[in-house]
Amino acid sequence: MRKIRFFVLVLVLFVPGIGLSADYDITVCSVQAEDRGNAFVKPCSGWVSKNGCAADGYITWKVDTDAGKAMYSTALTALTTGFSAKVRMDGTSCSYYDVTNMIRISK
Repeated sequence: MRKIRFFVLVLVLFVPGIGLSADYDITVCSVQAEDRGNAFVKPCSGWVSKNGCAADGYITWKVDTDAGKAMYSTALTALTTGFSAKVRMDGTSCSYYDVTNMIRISK
């Protein structure tokens, strides 16, 4: 029993973010990109920070990478088709707003 407690303590201390990652379904109401390399999505039903960030309302990511451009395209597709999208939050990443590392279109 003592070994199990030690193992759990090591996991909690040395594996930050374990268990905090979660996916959320949203309907996209607006998509925006800016010249500083960030993209933003505004969910239609509002958005309360899931990562404990300073502000609510938007989800953001870096758009100046190939992955970021693909995510932006996915967000635009969700906006124009009306399909819902799934975004992944890690529970900790902020850039004033929640930072996501995944956007998936759901039908």
